[in-house]
Amino acid sequence: MKNYVEWADRKRLIDLKNRFSTLYQNEDGTMFYIEPVFYEALEYFKQIKPERFQDILNEMDRVVKKNKLVVFVGDEEDPITIIDDGVKAVYLCIHDITDPLGIFIQEKNAKTDYTD
Repeated sequence: MKNYVEWADRKRLIDLKNRFSTLYQNEDGTMFYIEPVFYEALEYFKQIKPERFQDILNEMDRVVKKNKLVVFVGDEEDPITIIDDGVKAVYLCIHDITDPLGIFIQEKNAKTDYTD
């Protein structure tokens, strides 16, 4: 687990079951996990669209406050963060945050109809 500068003002919690994901808690008690692959995608958006980076962080905050527990994942189909049965959590990837904001980038390895 890593301490990310974007959330240095949040309380970081230790979750021994999820050593690769970082868990943060807001002052209102809402919590969120950041998986490493999600953070890599976030960093990529920061490099490509730096003028929209704060919008992305604001949207992340908004969905956490709405849903109480959010896991920001690299792959929604295969999250690395384990949440106990009976605990309601929302799993979101980077595009779940950026697409509604109208922030799109052409991914480096995107396959098109024109590839060989």
